[in-house]
Amino acid sequence: MLSPPHRENLLDSGYNVAGFGVIRSGGHLYVVEDFGHSVPGFSTEQTEDAIADAVARARRAAHLPELSRHTDAALHAAVCSMPQENRLGTRPMHDLAQRYYVLSYTNLRPDILPASATRLVENQNLQNLAVSTCFARTSTYPSGVYWVGMLFY
Repeated sequence: MLSPPHRENLLDSGYNVAGFGVIRSGGHLYVVEDFGHSVPGFSTEQTEDAIADAVARARRAAHLPELSRHTDAALHAAVCSMPQENRLGTRPMHDLAQRYYVLSYTNLRPDILPASATRLVENQNLQNLAVSTCFARTSTYPSGVYWVGMLFY
């Protein structure tokens, strides 16, 4: 606690997980710690609900009516194709974009929409929403991330 950088890390409320290692070598005791951020463990349904709730909050803030929420099996398959290819612009997502307004992104916090969502969320001509997510680890996201796809129409 006497070292300012170590004290700052120890007291940083942004970290929500820590790992510690201790070893004795001869007459010395060595201690290391590693601070990090864990990914919340939500079910697919909880993740999709959190995203839909964030869209609803944003629409209310813009004084727009709530979108009617729907499920879409093709969207779910397309979203799960993204981590398989480790990219957002997959052929299945492109195909959906021929019929709908599509938003795809990755996120660790399902309750926070990306800035790129604003244009679609605040579009007063849209009436429907479908949300799908797929949590997966890839070479780009070795700890895992939520892959998200939304259809607006």
